[in-house]
Amino acid sequence: SAPPRTYAELLADAARLKAKGITPFVTGGVYVTSQPWTALLANDLYARAPDWMSRRREGWVRFASDAAFGSATRKFAGLAAKGYLDKAQLGRDYDKARDAFLAGKGAMYPMGSWFAAAADRSPLKNGIGVFPWPSDDGSLHLPAATGGGLSVSAAARNPAAAKEFALAFQLRRENLDESVKSAGAIPAIKGYAPPPDAGPVVRATYDLWRKAQRAGATVPAFSWEAGDAAMPSGMRDKFWSAARDLVSGKKDVGQALRFLDTEWEKAG
Repeated sequence: SAPPRTYAELLADAARLKAKGITPFVTGGVYVTSQPWTALLANDLYARAPDWMSRRREGWVRFASDAAFGSATRKFAGLAAKGYLDKAQLGRDYDKARDAFLAGKGAMYPMGSWFAAAADRSPLKNGIGVFPWPSDDGSLHLPAATGGGLSVSAAARNPAAAKEFALAFQLRRENLDESVKSAGAIPAIKGYAPPPDAGPVVRATYDLWRKAQRAGATVPAFSWEAGDAAMPSGMRDKFWSAARDLVSGKKDVGQALRFLDTEWEKAG
């Protein structure tokens, strides 16, 4: 059947899966727990306020009092409360969570594009689909993050040569293709497309990203921002910690949001 188009459809699908004894979402510990929360924040927060992080830095908004942040967080906690996210899985690291999904121990796996490379090495590759986390009204908002390239030290013996090498290495087609196929890292370079021999999950992931890009529907990925748009140092770990506490039941929504505000102030 077709993937869910709205958040209500996603919840209905999860309920049907659980009723059949199928785990709706595979999850894990470390940052894996937070991925659905990041997806929810893309729809409920960043789609409406793409500059939210800069506003938080200025002190104009707070986690505990922001309606959109609260809405996304309540939805995330609700997934755990309904048993769609299983707290018993929090002991898994990324590799174990990935392997659990590829072993058929759950129906859906909220994860970044890097998972696509592992999926394409799996016997299941032709049976794995890709869809965006649905919003309430079915509109597309895809969380996307761009990593940094090679850096050149200002103290390098020959900075000009080092810069020349860094650019040549990163723009070499063979290197870009290998990055896509081995790590699912899609280069944000104008005109680039994955090679013809890229696997089906990488292709599906790339096609979804391009669809969102063409529609102007990419938004920041919460906790994956970089540079001036990122949270203060150490806050990403606090966000991931809050996600685990919400799924385990150690914190309720209010406690988690107040925790983030408190830790933000500590981080300065």
